[in-house]
Amino acid sequence: MEKLPRIVFGTWAWGNDGTFGPALDEEALRPVFDAAMQEGTVLWDTAYVYGMGESEKLLGRFLRHVPRDAYMISDKFTPQCANADAENPVSEMFEISAHLLGSEQMDYYWIHNPLDAPRWVKKIIPLAKAGKIGKIELANGGTLFLDEIGELPPHIQSKLLQLIQEKTIERVSGTKRIELDIRLIVATNRNLEEEVHKGLFRSDLFYRLNVIRVHIPPLRQRPEDILPMAHQFLERFCKEYGKQLALSPRFVAFLEQYPWPGNVRQLENLMERLVITAQNPILDITALPLEYNSGGSAPDLPSQEGTLAERMDAFEGQIIRDSYRRCGTTVAVAKELGISQATAVRKIAKYVKDRKE
Repeated sequence: MEKLPRIVFGTWAWGNDGTFGPALDEEALRPVFDAAMQEGTVLWDTAYVYGMGESEKLLGRFLRHVPRDAYMISDKFTPQCANADAENPVSEMFEISAHLLGSEQMDYYWIHNPLDAPRWVKKIIPLAKAGKIGKIELANGGTLFLDEIGELPPHIQSKLLQLIQEKTIERVSGTKRIELDIRLIVATNRNLEEEVHKGLFRSDLFYRLNVIRVHIPPLRQRPEDILPMAHQFLERFCKEYGKQLALSPRFVAFLEQYPWPGNVRQLENLMERLVITAQNPILDITALPLEYNSGGSAPDLPSQEGTLAERMDAFEGQIIRDSYRRCGTTVAVAKELGISQATAVRKIAKYVKDRKE
């Protein structure tokens, strides 16, 4: 099969009790299957929910004697039919469908209902990593995003280079090449030019990938993004775990000042962890894990004790330190805060211990 088919043959009425149309049996459907294959309709769409496995069973019988690279399967995970007590309901339903179809791999595997989709997407990932879902082929006609490209071992780098150059892939256990039309986006936190010089990354692959480069600064260099991301993660995880939480002013101050050495992933993981373990409806710095409050990794937070003058002094110090950390010079601090340079020099000398000038 050289190209992906433009027509998909649906089997939702196969083997059903008449709910989805006439009750057609194997004898009636065999000529339909044979004619479709002869005409080049080789992409078959089914799901366990279609007749509670009957559709897959019938299709599997027809496909039994057809070479695996001569057809494609589109199957689905239906949450309403899943075993909620299973460790991975998606994997369990996948294995049942794979057994009925007589195929260890699905070319397309869908979440059949948007209900709680983020939860099920996480469960699908192990199947994709195990090679049971054709990830690259799924991106045909769209965009393929490969994260941490700098971690690819040499033998995978050569395969990726071949994919880019030839724009084709070959399925596991297949014998024919499949043409692809994809937009490729890759990401890495490594300096690939240095990796090339060290012989750790192929130079030909680097130059193939390095067409349009977009540099995204680390999270600590774009503090304006921290709070919107934190709220987005909070909303997502509250929905996932059935909670309603808000952030205290002290926690917001912590988020904006913390250096985030692990970037966005660290922020995301922290928010999920706090949502899971939250005992109060308001997330405060008291809920932070120990590693965020030791070893000097956490930023100074304004004191919540003392007189009004002492608290105001603490807040002023925080503002000056934050501005100096961002701007780096007394002139820039003065401009940002709307004060004279002389005032900026005096206050930086008072509040910033490790100043540059």
